[in-house]
Amino acid sequence: MACLDPENGKLLWSIAYKATYGMAIGAPQLAGNSLYIMCYHGKSALLQLAPDSSSAKIGWQGNFQLGLGGVMNTPYIEAGYLYGCGRRGAYRCVELATGERRWTTTAPALKLADADKKPSGWANVFTVRHEPSGHRFLFNDLGEMIQSKLTPEGYTELGRTLIIPPDQPVGRDLLVWSHPAFANRRLYCRNDSEIRCLSMAMK
Repeated sequence: MACLDPENGKLLWSIAYKATYGMAIGAPQLAGNSLYIMCYHGKSALLQLAPDSSSAKIGWQGNFQLGLGGVMNTPYIEAGYLYGCGRRGAYRCVELATGERRWTTTAPALKLADADKKPSGWANVFTVRHEPSGHRFLFNDLGEMIQSKLTPEGYTELGRTLIIPPDQPVGRDLLVWSHPAFANRRLYCRNDSEIRCLSMAMK
């Protein structure tokens, strides 16, 4: 990991941190002087930056019991807590300052009818914050969009619907690994065969 001055390209600091299999797909998340890095296979880290970003140090490093390590998705930070999908479809709330987990649920990664089962090893859930309502749209790799409420106290599902069929073969499953996009009260999503635009405007 490295930080460069955007004006001249000068190296401000660098920290050696190797991602498992080179997989650090989720975008780093900045909150104040804290920068969160998420990698594959349970690996993650919180960097503490100097006020002027001239230096940085590792505050804590995650593992299978601490922090949040995922694959495809980007976590998000709100009010000192980190939310996102970790390995094997485990959706978590993590205290940013310490890496301690507040709660874990696999509900977003599963169909309602399969709530008593375990997600696949590659299960993934994307998170999008809906600014007007404060709710979160969770998009799982089964092609379902889930409206939910996420707080440090727990996960509440408000509703879900299938928006696009999964068609990418991964092991024995068919999945969709593409982050949805929102603009002008519309939802845009794609699988390996098509792109869909769905209106979210209230009638």
